[in-house]
Amino acid sequence: MRYIVALYAALTLIGCGVVAEQRRAAMSDVELKEYVAAYDDKKICKLWKISRGSVNFIHDRTSAILEREVDRRSLGDCSDDHFTCVNRRGYSAGTANYDSCRQSIQTERDEDHDRLIKNLTAISAAAVVVSDYMKEQEKIRTENLRIANENSLQTLRDQELSRMRQDIDNIQRNGSYR
Repeated sequence: MRYIVALYAALTLIGCGVVAEQRRAAMSDVELKEYVAAYDDKKICKLWKISRGSVNFIHDRTSAILEREVDRRSLGDCSDDHFTCVNRRGYSAGTANYDSCRQSIQTERDEDHDRLIKNLTAISAAAVVVSDYMKEQEKIRTENLRIANENSLQTLRDQELSRMRQDIDNIQRNGSYR
């Protein structure tokens, strides 16, 4: 049942996208430009990225208008880094501060990646050490169990031997068994 609901939802969304694209395709260039201009930056970027993707459901004319709108608004590559530098830090795209901001974000990301790799390497090495330790502990436990079994067996033998000696002594003294 869940698969049917998921399939229905997916088909509905695809259908809505197709209908929206057909509606945009029926618009004149002027209407389409006004329609696209009403979108916020994130929506423009989302559609622009889709239009540049390998699976493109957006008509070429719409793609061209989106491309011009991205350029007109100076949305750069529409990445989160772009929006961080422009919206959060207040730099204009193409300025030295903007370029420095993008570089610092990339450097930060590279450093985070390097730290992650180092941490994963350390965790991996620690896992090997723990694994080796666990194997050694298992060997020790196995040896201890073997020794304990031998000792228990020896104790049982000693107890049985002691009983046999008592029986022999009883027979020699009393002439009877126990």
